[in-house]
Amino acid sequence: MKQQQVTNREVKQEAVGLLNEMKMLSERSNQTYEREEKLVRQNHRLEEQVDEWKSRYARAKAQLRTLRSSSPPLQQADMGQVAKAGDLIQEDGLVQDIHVTRFQVAVDELLRNARTSEAESVLPAVRQVVVAVRQISQASGEPSKEETAQQISKLKAKVSATANNLITASKNFAASKGLSPVSLLDAATSHLTTAVVELIRLVKIHPSPVDALDGEEEENSVIA
Repeated sequence: MKQQQVTNREVKQEAVGLLNEMKMLSERSNQTYEREEKLVRQNHRLEEQVDEWKSRYARAKAQLRTLRSSSPPLQQADMGQVAKAGDLIQEDGLVQDIHVTRFQVAVDELLRNARTSEAESVLPAVRQVVVAVRQISQASGEPSKEETAQQISKLKAKVSATANNLITASKNFAASKGLSPVSLLDAATSHLTTAVVELIRLVKIHPSPVDALDGEEEENSVIA
């Protein structure tokens, strides 16, 4: 009888120990889950801040381009830049300068992400490039002159083809975990950029007023 009581006491103590251990593990699990949730929220806030600063940078760069094209140069070295910008920036241009800037920013980010340790980061970056290209292509419109319309149609088809090639190159780069040569991604980006520049040279850039640039922030947040 005494031996049975000892055994029961040992079993009870062991059960209590197991329950306490399970309780500790549960508390640790809850703490880990709460910590992960907090990190996710912080990461989301940081991503929103990055998107906001990208939008601000794009608007500031577009405003600077407009200022350079509309203001007399202060130094002789700036004359070439103003003249070059003046050839592309016109009041009757079809593509807004903010869309051109957004394309430049997106391409820069894509090439930068391709050189990080996270090969998959090129996928969201290439999506932003595609959004910017679509905005430029849609803004190009269809002019009344048949000859110009044919030229624009041909260049838009080239832009579309090179954009598809860049998407494929980005997917291959991400799938290979960065083992695919980054030079292939660079080449696809270069071909797309050349096609976009050719299109912009034909349709020209329209300088956006400051209030229009401010309105772009809301549109950019929706796209992102």
